Amino acid sequence: MVDQVGKSPMQVLLSLLHSNGYVYEITTTGLNELENLFFIHPTSFDIWRAFPYVLIIDVTYKANHYNMPFLEVVGVTSTNKTFSITFAFMHNEKTINYTWVLNCLKLTLMNDLNIMGDIPKVFHPYIKNIRNVKPDGNCGFRALVVCLGLDEHEYYEYIRQQMREELQNRYHIYADIFVRDVNSLNHDLCFFGLPSPEEHWMKMPEAGVLIANKFGVIVHSLSMSDSFSIFPFWSGPEEIQHHRALTIALVNDENHYVMVELQGGYPMPTIMPYWNFRNISMSVAGWETMYRWRLELYTQLYRRESCFVDLGD
Repeated sequence: MVDQVGKSPMQVLLSLLHSNGYVYEITTTGLNELENLFFIHPTSFDIWRAFPYVLIIDVTYKANHYNMPFLEVVGVTSTNKTFSITFAFMHNEKTINYTWVLNCLKLTLMNDLNIMGDIPKVFHPYIKNIRNVKPDGNCGFRALVVCLGLDEHEYYEYIRQQMREELQNRYHIYADIFVRDVNSLNHDLCFFGLPSPEEHWMKMPEAGVLIANKFGVIVHSLSMSDSFSIFPFWSGPEEIQHHRALTIALVNDENHYVMVELQGGYPMPTIMPYWNFRNISMSVAGWETMYRWRLELYTQLYRRESCFVDLGD
């Protein structure tokens, strides 16, 4: 109890959820107050994964100090016994709130809410889907393949080959752009096989630069240590008819990549410095102008994330 002195009720609650191994997720308002809170007890989590077939949802109203709707989801075992799956405090009884809770529940069944713990929280409200890939040393290439809507097992070598071609076709230009030795990067991309040794694992941000330029897409790389955006170098936003963004996240102690699908006006992480190299054209600089508000949104949310969340008085 001494550890809780000076903490707000919400800080205490989140601390208890974390220390007791709960799977939980939150969203906050623009005033940094709690909007939604989703949590599952570890035992309920195990039972839910064994019996994910029947859901019974109920909501109580004004039954707590904060007058927030309190949602409970109950499951049914193979012997017709009921068990509590999850609980959630919701800001409102609106479709968006119910959708958020059910999406969190869906991600736990996919074992992806745990992966979300390795993704910066500023992106959590915007995550629509997470796709895991085979952890064979080619996971970065596989995650990019999934982002492109292709089969990871058939096309991961194709992506590596496309990146190698992009590098070789503009070898001298990339030698001026990358801080890392371009010959070493080329060596990384020359390996084909299973499993891939660590020396040939995909390395960001260089891989993101090659993908953005080869396919004319925006690349977002997310991790707890550093998240960034990469825009195409050779074509401006007016020259590409359909803007497409590929998002991958580095998880599991930054040893594994997964595909992340973001939705809506999600915040775009800071632009990678490589994109601002000296040869960039005015038309290409238009990417930053076009998406400035979303880049600024990321900065605002990132700063807010360091602040504690409170329910108010």
